[in-house]
Amino acid sequence: MTIDLQFHRIIAHQPYPLPLAIKRGELQWAEVDAWRKELHKVLERALCEAQLPERLDYVAANEFLVRVGRSCAET
Repeated sequence: MTIDLQFHRIIAHQPYPLPLAIKRGELQWAEVDAWRKELHKVLERALCEAQLPERLDYVAANEFLVRVGRSCAET
């Protein structure tokens, strides 16, 4: 699933992502609120469509994290 985060105005010469534009006060509240509501709808749809297991496989997740940690330490 692709989440379209382009639900905001971008000024061509301004390379800031939306969260930075919000932090800097470059957007009106109505724009931020509309983006928030749209993002909420997208995330709700994703949650309904997700085919995730009921419970996390902690052993597999831990093994993955240990492998990544070791790999990073070796480089």
